[in-house]
Amino acid sequence: MGTETTGRVAILGVDPSFNRTGWCLLDADAGGVRLAAAGIIAPKGDGRPEQLLSIAEQFNAVMQASCPSAVYFERPGAWQRRGGTRRETVEALAMSRAVMLLGCAAAGVAAYDADVHVVRQVMFGRVNASSLDVLESVRRSGFQVPVRPRGGPDMDIANAIVIGLYALSKGRPRIA
Repeated sequence: MGTETTGRVAILGVDPSFNRTGWCLLDADAGGVRLAAAGIIAPKGDGRPEQLLSIAEQFNAVMQASCPSAVYFERPGAWQRRGGTRRETVEALAMSRAVMLLGCAAAGVAAYDADVHVVRQVMFGRVNASSLDVLESVRRSGFQVPVRPRGGPDMDIANAIVIGLYALSKGRPRIA
């Protein structure tokens, strides 16, 4: 998962969504781990095709700028099966993940799935970790969570950081 010549491993952690995908680039080498970049991918355009194209273009720009060794996506959890989740929400998430996975394949970068429950069990010792647990973990790791434009910590980016930290601590099966 790294480059043998430099010893650098660059992990792109992604908390996928249709409306607001959080991402972070963690650079790791013998000197430690640093948060090299982070941001949000949000669709632009009027219709679903234009919005998916926008997500693909933004994700591909992140891939090109960051040159990651691997990309780790949070795999959606049990919320998808709850009674209140609309079919359209699940389909939109699947479509946005698909265009990002295509971007990984086009760039020749390995993509991995990280089950949200496994990540939380490994990182926090329990699957039901709260948003406060996520923020505290990110801060303990020495990273500052960006603030959303309307105020408050950006949990989409915080979740992406946790996925990236998990990726650095554990390898997970490649998405088939």
